[in-house]
Amino acid sequence: MVTQNIISWKHDNKIEFLYDHLINTLIQARILLKNEIMTYVNKSSLILLRDINSEKIDSYREVIKNCIDLSILLHDIGKAINIYQSRENLSRLKPRFTHHEILSSLFLYKTYRKMRIGIKEIYLIPLIAVLNHHHGMRSYIEKMVGENIDINTISYQIIDDLKKISKEPYIYFKIDNNYIISLLQKVQLDNKIIIDACTKSIDELRSKRNLSIIQGFLKEIKMYISPTGDRYRGVNTAPLIPIATGIIVIADYISAKNRGGTSFYSELLYKELSYRLTK
Repeated sequence: MVTQNIISWKHDNKIEFLYDHLINTLIQARILLKNEIMTYVNKSSLILLRDINSEKIDSYREVIKNCIDLSILLHDIGKAINIYQSRENLSRLKPRFTHHEILSSLFLYKTYRKMRIGIKEIYLIPLIAVLNHHHGMRSYIEKMVGENIDINTISYQIIDDLKKISKEPYIYFKIDNNYIISLLQKVQLDNKIIIDACTKSIDELRSKRNLSIIQGFLKEIKMYISPTGDRYRGVNTAPLIPIATGIIVIADYISAKNRGGTSFYSELLYKELSYRLTK
């Protein structure tokens, strides 16, 4: 198994490797949602394709499903950067992974673009769900979608937060193509288009980049999700984002809290979510 000792969580003497956490999160999402995931895919497809008057729904169902699966599988891939995996950070009793969501969504954004999906609304929903899957980021997202927000202020705050975790002035991913390919194969997402997109993204993000890359990424994302952005096409994706976020949040909780098991309350939450998807 390819783990490369990349850590997802550590407390006292307990350690969870990122590879295992990512796999378990997607497994939990698939098990607990069961067939309801296709209900979500069909409903979201109908809403999106109706709003943008695009091609027939059947041609995009598989693409949307792959985007959802990828967002769940790679929701924490941002933890694999040097800042979080540094000896300085991991030597703490409880390492910090503040704002890893941004790095995860950055990787996914590059991957979705390389998949040449064409209709950006299809991948924006799972992308924003990843960016929004922890409470700490939600206030930033709320500010980003505002009309008059100074995105530089948010970016500088996030960069300052990351500098407090490590003295490193650069960010780069510490995983390679074999790590990504192994993940994709493990969950049957290893078609050529997805593998090529993911490995090319990793190749780009393995090179050292100044932390300011985050600033550029957030600026571009703001253009897509803000009603005043130049590229905004008037598609109402807002109702779907909480659903997509909920899938990640609950599956993430089950995987992390119970190491792949389930709890009574978690199952209740998932059943409620599944119920909502069928309405």
